[in-house]
Amino acid sequence: MPDDFDLLFPADSVGLLEALAADALRPRSVLWLNEAQDYLAGPDGEAVAAALLRRLDRGGPFLVVATLWPDHRESLTATVPFGQPDSHRQARALLAQAHRVAVPRSFAGSLEAVRDAARDDPALADAIRTGTAELTQVLAAGPDLVVHYENPSGRAGVHGRALIRAAMDAHRLGVTGPLPVAFLKEAAAGYLDAVDRAVDPEWFTHALAYARTKIKHVTQALQDVARPTGMGVEPGVLRLADYLAQHGRRAHRADCPPLSFWEAAFEHLTRPDDLSSLATGASRRLRERWACRLWLRAAELGSAQAMSHCATWLWHEDREVGESLARRAATRGAFGGLYTLAFIPEHIGDFVEAERISLLAAAEGGTSGLRRLSERRLRAGDTVGGERNLRQAGDAGDMEALVLLASLRSQAGDHGEAERLVTQAAEAGDIEGLAQLAALRMLEGDHDQAEQVASRVMQMGSTLAWTLLGDVVEQRGELDEARPVLRKAADAGDETALPRLAWMTENAGACDEAAQLLEEALQAGHFDAVASVALLRDRIGDAQGAEHLARQIAERGDDVGYLRLAKAREDADNVTGAVAVLQTAIEGGSLDALVHLAQTYEKAGNDEAALPLLRQAVAAGRDDALLILALLCVRTDRTESEEVAGRAADIGFPQVLSSLADRREEAGDHDAAERIRRRLVSEGYADALVALAERSAREGNREEADRLLVSAADFGDEATRLSLARVWEHGLEPDGSPSGPWTWVEEAHRTS
Repeated sequence: MPDDFDLLFPADSVGLLEALAADALRPRSVLWLNEAQDYLAGPDGEAVAAALLRRLDRGGPFLVVATLWPDHRESLTATVPFGQPDSHRQARALLAQAHRVAVPRSFAGSLEAVRDAARDDPALADAIRTGTAELTQVLAAGPDLVVHYENPSGRAGVHGRALIRAAMDAHRLGVTGPLPVAFLKEAAAGYLDAVDRAVDPEWFTHALAYARTKIKHVTQALQDVARPTGMGVEPGVLRLADYLAQHGRRAHRADCPPLSFWEAAFEHLTRPDDLSSLATGASRRLRERWACRLWLRAAELGSAQAMSHCATWLWHEDREVGESLARRAATRGAFGGLYTLAFIPEHIGDFVEAERISLLAAAEGGTSGLRRLSERRLRAGDTVGGERNLRQAGDAGDMEALVLLASLRSQAGDHGEAERLVTQAAEAGDIEGLAQLAALRMLEGDHDQAEQVASRVMQMGSTLAWTLLGDVVEQRGELDEARPVLRKAADAGDETALPRLAWMTENAGACDEAAQLLEEALQAGHFDAVASVALLRDRIGDAQGAEHLARQIAERGDDVGYLRLAKAREDADNVTGAVAVLQTAIEGGSLDALVHLAQTYEKAGNDEAALPLLRQAVAAGRDDALLILALLCVRTDRTESEEVAGRAADIGFPQVLSSLADRREEAGDHDAAERIRRRLVSEGYADALVALAERSAREGNREEADRLLVSAADFGDEATRLSLARVWEHGLEPDGSPSGPWTWVEEAHRTS
């Protein structure tokens, strides 16, 4: 960066919000967010993200630099399931704009560049002298921290390691906030044997000193936490070094924390989000009773999401209590509980009860349940009920529901009511309502009014209205009417407009004008829309014209024309024609076509033709081809099956190796099957443990089978949890023993 750029390095999210409010992020400045999850994942995270988004819309130049571990990025950008609160919407929008720079685990392939940079960086020069290519970790003293943790010296070291391990497990199971010292002290007992627990009262002082020993004079396993405002550190809390948090996720991924951990978390953690994350982690490991307690504690501390979750379970045991809690959650904006309570009767056809509960959510602004109920009723033929639910959602402010209802009324021939509904939505500023209103005006012949409304929608950032106007004039088939409308739609940004106009023009016999329109669309990069014209040509028997258009697209660097044409021909059982266009695309260098052709041959049963194509694509770096190749090799039991399936597992597709193990088992090669499954276990795939347990059970070794199943549960894999939930009706205790009968109502009374 230029020397005259200023650096802003806020200590926490509060400081960042204060700096942004004071307009401290001026042009020619750098905002440095080390461990960005500390700013974006906490209670102020959405406010921080929204403030940064607003600042990004203003003048620069300025730079925002952030560091973020991959798992934190995934949690901040994950898609939110239907009916669940979207707690990271602003953060997801912010991170979508980021330019990602992946910091490699090793710089082995770039050491010359590192040596050049080290001439001006003494710390980097010292890191190179260690002889390792893992320079980032050395600079952060990461490996030394791991050695300090894994090789403790003396009794204090053993106790200190227990504190660090408790912190590791907390972060591994989703805790993001500072860790109370009292939590670490109480949790440590479960990580020690009886001898190491027989200590004098000063054990914790010495253990904490060990866990806070300076490593290479730069870092500690357990670190201080800065005060939210002002100078100094926050008393009574610590944070785990980031490198150890990442190490813990790898090294202890197959472990479930001991009883003392859960007791300490319940007693000492006070951030509802942390408790909710631990509850989820407990449930994934079938520690259902502790999940229940942690959810209830999070709800008690004010978490609307936790209230909603608890309400769903309590409702099964006490409907009045469950519904009351779900309504409390809804007043705080968490509608998932009421949505779920409505879905249960809805699923068995009790639409009256489902409607009653959905209306409770709608009264607080949550209308998704009514729209879902409407969809189910319409599928069941209950048009009156379905339309009533859409109207109820619209009355609660859901303009999308009004537009859906308008569409139903229009299909039923009630155009007056349809127009009234879309007008109501449009007057409320709903983009889709405005777009539908524009289309209605065009249908009525009021071109000027239609285009005025479409322009208004365009100013709101959407081309939907122009697209709908194009649909109207295209359906009428009047070229003179369509030309100006589709031209304006194209100018407004509708990528389909020019190709659609070209097709109409071509059908009218004006081939030169059509070619000119398609050329204009190609120059604008509207390749997918032009490919649609190629499909239309092919459909009417103009194969040569279709391939010519696909070639024009390919000459501009995109193979979408060939690929879509091949798919359409395959669907029409014209495999020969599909192969021809794919081979043409391959000659032009298309790897997508190479993989597609291999799949075409495989579907036709010609594995020998598919294999060399897949190997060629794999050599070019195509992971999808590797997966297809591995599946083919396993299915045909080729000699390279295990090697290729192993490579597929390495890139995230363990199911291929699992299938191979099943085939080896079926063939009677039990040793090979076990070897493959043990490999999968070592790489973190819990399903392999379930398969090993099933084999032990078949051999009569019930004790070993149970041990393996508990180990599978300890991985915390959600899919495995679902299959194991049938084994233990009430879940497991932290030590892996089966839980006795318990209820949510009993636990609610116990924890209150």
